[in-house]
Amino acid sequence: MRSETRRNVVLTVLWATVMGFLLATGTDCLAAQDPIIRVVVARGKVTVTGVGSAQVIDRVGDVQPGAWVEPAAGSVTYLVRESGVELLPAGVRTRVSAAPSNWATTSEKRGLVDLVVALFLPQERWSSPAITKGDEEEKAAQYRVLYPRDTKVEDREPVFAWAGGGDRFEVRLYRSGSDEWVWKKEIRGERRATLIGQPLEDGQAYTWEVRDIQNPENVAVAVFATPSRAERQRLAEAIRSVRESCRVTSPSFTCDFAVAGLYRKEGYVYNAIRVLEAVRSGGRHAASVESLLRELED
Repeated sequence: MRSETRRNVVLTVLWATVMGFLLATGTDCLAAQDPIIRVVVARGKVTVTGVGSAQVIDRVGDVQPGAWVEPAAGSVTYLVRESGVELLPAGVRTRVSAAPSNWATTSEKRGLVDLVVALFLPQERWSSPAITKGDEEEKAAQYRVLYPRDTKVEDREPVFAWAGGGDRFEVRLYRSGSDEWVWKKEIRGERRATLIGQPLEDGQAYTWEVRDIQNPENVAVAVFATPSRAERQRLAEAIRSVRESCRVTSPSFTCDFAVAGLYRKEGYVYNAIRVLEAVRSGGRHAASVESLLRELED
């Protein structure tokens, strides 16, 4: 009897050990599959129902698989997760699907998703919009600066872009506070110009203008700044760290979005736009990228 009792005790201990291990492993597996799904509202509000208490999101919030997300009419809303970014139709209820079965959460991936979310958050205005000079009667000939405008610029030879106007333009670059231009170029048939031969200096503020040669009284003006040498080095290291984190485990577009999000978070809207333009050229997430570019260039 004593031997049988001892055997029962041993079996009970073994059973408890095995079950404890299975429960612990199961908990880890569930945690590893816990999806990061976030709703980001660039404009308007979103109602989330179906899982837990109903909630209204006007900036950013987490949602669970199975929830129904309904952006208000006229809003701009994105569903962001590590496996992709989705532009949600305004005024339509959309059910959030489950994450892919092989999806695994790590602190690095969570950090990458947070950077992607930062990219899609509503834009904070640095200053007043770019100024367009000209007579009221000449509105048809006026145009507007797209970028760089009210931003920091990492590139030493940035691209200047604008919209509208005629077929011939002159672009001039000034150090802020000076009336003497440091670079100028005449452009025909395009609405962008690349700074070549006069690289930007570190820690400087610049003003640039684009003038319609056919209507020279119309001048669109914008300002931007460059980082100091120390800030440039810090930014380069941060970008290197982001790309290293997602080099093997994350899709390439997630890495691109995360880098653009880092640029946006640090105030380099121009560089975020340039990264997104590269994503667009690859044909990935076209609807989301086009919508976001409109928001950033507005």
